[in-house]
Amino acid sequence: MAEIIFPTSTAPGINQGESGGRLINSQVEFAPAGSRSQHIWRAVPGLRSATSLGAADHRGALKFGSTLIVINDDEGYSVTKAAGVYTPTALTGAALLSM
Repeated sequence: MAEIIFPTSTAPGINQGESGGRLINSQVEFAPAGSRSQHIWRAVPGLRSATSLGAADHRGALKFGSTLIVINDDEGYSVTKAAGVYTPTALTGAALLSM
């Protein structure tokens, strides 16, 4: 049976097609000497939706202190957290945005 080769990084290579794949909800560690494999893939917690910020495509997010600025398509939101509850507030204005 052919060996299944799992990626050890999500980072792409210098040339197109060099990346080894994509790690989703996992991390890679070097295995101890004498192990059957050089690497160990460990599961890590995934993301869960805290709130919905529109149906548009996600373009980016930046954290400023305790406020998260999220841009989805042409809409902006500031997200704050208090007592474990995330509160989004729509950003208004017509100025251009650069992140």
